[in-house]
Amino acid sequence: MTHVLKLFSGNEFLGGRHVAFVIRTQACKFLEEHPQSKVVLDFQGVRGVSHSFSDELLSPLSDMLGAQAPDHVEIVNCDEMVEKDLKSVARLHNLHTPLFEEPKELCFS
Repeated sequence: MTHVLKLFSGNEFLGGRHVAFVIRTQACKFLEEHPQSKVVLDFQGVRGVSHSFSDELLSPLSDMLGAQAPDHVEIVNCDEMVEKDLKSVARLHNLHTPLFEEPKELCFS
C-alpha cells in the first residue's frame, strides 16, 4: 500500500520544524499502521526548504526506519535545489535517506 503526502500547500518554501513535524507525523503514523507500506512525499510545487525543515522531516524517519528508509519513504517531484538541500542535511547528520525518484526522461515523437 502506498500513501502520497502532497507537501505543497500554496507556499513554495517549506521552513521550520513545525511544518515538517506535521508532515512527518502523518508519514510515521501511516507507516506504524501499515509497516509493509510506502509513504511518497510529493514535493511538486516546492522550490525551497530550510535546514530545520529538512532535519525535522528526515531525522526521525531515519531513526524510525534505519537502513530500511529507502524501502518505505520515497521523495518524488523534487526540485533540483530541494533535493540538494535534503541530501545535504542527510549527509551532515549521517541519516539514512529516503529513495529519490529518478528524473523522468522526456520523449517527443
